Amino acid sequence: MPKNKPQPAVRAFLVENHSVGADALVYATDKKAAKEEYLKQCPAAINDRFTAYIVK
Repeated sequence: MPKNKPQPAVRAFLVENHSVGADALVYATDKKAAKEEYLKQCPAAINDRFTAYIVK
């Protein structure tokens, strides 16, 4: 029987857009996924500089 692999935990990330000075809260498994989710929600930010931080 194959063993089930544990699923990665979904965490809250604060994505800070440096170009416009705005923040957004997204839920993802890691920083890369958080940035991808942010771009799904805000496609106009494709050329902006932004950073994802884990919310504690």
